Amino acid sequence: MCIIAAKPAGVAMPSNDTLRTMWNVNSDGAGFMYVEKGAVRIEKGFMKYKNFIKALEKVGSRLDLTATPVVMHFRITTHGGTKPENTHPFPITESLGALKKLKSTTDVGVAHNGIIPNTPRKGISDTMEYVISQLAPLKKALPSFYKNKYALQLIENAIESKMAFLTKEGKIYTIGDFNVKDGILYSNHSHEKWYSRYSYGGFSAYPFDSYTWEDDPCSITPSEWVSVSWLPDDCYLKDDISGHLYESADHLIDEIGNVYGYDYANDAIYPLGCTAYTADGVFAQYDEDDAEFLPVLTNRDLPR
Repeated sequence: MCIIAAKPAGVAMPSNDTLRTMWNVNSDGAGFMYVEKGAVRIEKGFMKYKNFIKALEKVGSRLDLTATPVVMHFRITTHGGTKPENTHPFPITESLGALKKLKSTTDVGVAHNGIIPNTPRKGISDTMEYVISQLAPLKKALPSFYKNKYALQLIENAIESKMAFLTKEGKIYTIGDFNVKDGILYSNHSHEKWYSRYSYGGFSAYPFDSYTWEDDPCSITPSEWVSVSWLPDDCYLKDDISGHLYESADHLIDEIGNVYGYDYANDAIYPLGCTAYTADGVFAQYDEDDAEFLPVLTNRDLPR
């Protein structure tokens, strides 16, 4: 569900191969932010890879990108639809119009990876809603909140996911666990070539390179990615074998009615042998408008 690649000043840009891999796995739009003349410049809304690369190369023609801090974001749609204005990064502002701008200048920008447990207004993403309703007021009260470890802890507790902030001074601040490769901070492993992504047309697979899961024993091994939506709390589940009924909590459903549990530790799902029903006793339905892609855990990785 999206990836952030945060490159500090003095670190080389990711290879074209890595950029392409991130796009292939997270291809619902991209954007980037960088520091120029004491300000954070945001350029986003790239719905084709060639347009993203062309814009990045244009910036590189006037700036030394190795010497420049750059934060990139590649999106998988969760809320708000797949459209240019919902791509990341964003300025921290209460103006919805400013959040939708494809080019903007600000003093601090933000990119997000994950799902924020809020209810966004129609047409915008959970990230945009959080920026408007939470980050913007926090910035007014505490302008340098990103330097305050307690403020960052409060944000992390609320969003249960990951963020990267870039300031006009060229500093990068992160929330959540990022992995570092060649000096670049990645919010997950979808910059590696072993990743695959499920889509409505089937699976798009990418060959393994020299990286193996044994190199990172704390990681999960997703067998596939599935589009799922969260079940309402008033749903209930029926075990397909025993017929036992139990309440739904943190469960999801796919397009054909398969039900999954959610593993918070790995931000992944695992299959359950049950059927979901609404409070009215009818089959629960997958909600395409609120759907997201999540990796399915293999048997050896299932929560114990």
